[in-house]
Amino acid sequence: MSEYNTQEFDNSTENNKNTTDPIVVETVREGNVSAALLAGLFSCIAVASVWAFISVNAEKQWLYMGIFAGLAVGWLVKIVSGGNNNTIGCIGAFFALVSCALGDFLTNVGFIAKSEELTYFQTLGALNFSYFFEIVFLDFDFFSFIIYGLATIEGWVFGRGLNKD
Repeated sequence: MSEYNTQEFDNSTENNKNTTDPIVVETVREGNVSAALLAGLFSCIAVASVWAFISVNAEKQWLYMGIFAGLAVGWLVKIVSGGNNNTIGCIGAFFALVSCALGDFLTNVGFIAKSEELTYFQTLGALNFSYFFEIVFLDFDFFSFIIYGLATIEGWVFGRGLNKD
């Protein structure tokens, strides 16, 4: 059975001519929420790590990586869970947002490591994690806010399945 059902509806037009327009109705699949949570967690860590790796090696914080994060996390949550309901969409949105924050954190840790001439893991091990949010928001500005919002929306849209893929 297809993911989409085509139903015929009788619609009247302005001139009282009856037309039949095919309307696509999406069937809702519940999906596996625990699989969605695990996929969100693992994809969030993977995407944030790739984001940090690219940004630190390029020596530039590229915030549009957040758009990629929202797309990748939301899509993977939907694919792994097999669902397309609001719960799956919210899981995708949450982990997309976390992916952005974690990507900023790991990137800023990489920049600190480079400036102090330490290895990445030495810097990560020496950090006091009570300063997590201060490190995340070290270079946060209005554009970052927009990117975080877009990534969250993408996480929901791709996780929910509104992209009609």
